[in-house]
Amino acid sequence: MNSVYIYLPRLHWQLGDENYAVVIEQLIEKLAKKNTGFCEVLAYPEEQALEIIDESANEWNREILVITDSAMVAKHCSEWMIPYGVVLCRGNQGDSFPQGAYCMESLLDVEYDYLERIFQRGRGLPWTILETPRLIVREIMIEDVSRLYELYEEEEITAYMEGLFPTIQEEEEYTEKYIKNVYHFYGYGMWVLIEKTSGELIGRAGLEYHDDFDGLELGFMLGKQYWHKGYAYEACNAILEYGKEELEQHSYRALVHYKNMASRRLCEKLGFEEYGTVDLNGASHIDYRMKLNKKAFC
Repeated sequence: MNSVYIYLPRLHWQLGDENYAVVIEQLIEKLAKKNTGFCEVLAYPEEQALEIIDESANEWNREILVITDSAMVAKHCSEWMIPYGVVLCRGNQGDSFPQGAYCMESLLDVEYDYLERIFQRGRGLPWTILETPRLIVREIMIEDVSRLYELYEEEEITAYMEGLFPTIQEEEEYTEKYIKNVYHFYGYGMWVLIEKTSGELIGRAGLEYHDDFDGLELGFMLGKQYWHKGYAYEACNAILEYGKEELEQHSYRALVHYKNMASRRLCEKLGFEEYGTVDLNGASHIDYRMKLNKKAFC
């Protein structure tokens, strides 16, 4: 993200010159700390603002983020794949914004990292969710699919869990839909694990929502050559903390095949307790549950 362009005539009118100036000054300070440029589009009406935004987007190869309170500008950015976010105010109540638009009620509360994530989503770039001493946890990309097939080649991987689609093309199509329907809607899901030293994708882990449980379900898979090195615990422990701190979720479950003793030991080490059993695809799975409190991970 090279620069942030704002077009906020309705918010300006609502706040008045003095209060609006305070909001913009604080936004500029946040961007300056990250060496990100700033431009206020003062042109009005919308058609003139769009001309300025289009020229800037072409000049910067769309490496800009537009923040606007205009439904017309938001729709244009959505159609032309220019990353954008929407500021809600009294002046645009009742306006129709594009489905999936990232909306903000106050620029004062918005941090740079959030704006960066809006930009990444608009450019189709994966979010880095968190880092541990040895791992990077990030969203999956289509380019990762071929590596997953390498990991799933080991029979031990699919002995207790469902495998991939028969063809890479099918898995890529599924992954593309998953990115759009899960990441874009929930903001979380199953992620990939990247080993820092080698840069290799070594497994998957993440959190998913299911209608039959009032909480999130933890899932994980690690390539066989990376077993018994503490990677699974390192990733899952950090993911649970992320879920508590960032997603404000305190209830978790994990479903593990009753014969998968390694995964059962991992769940118990993480703090899960047996709640019962569940039949999945004709096989009995242990239903592990955990409820985190405010003192967890301290």
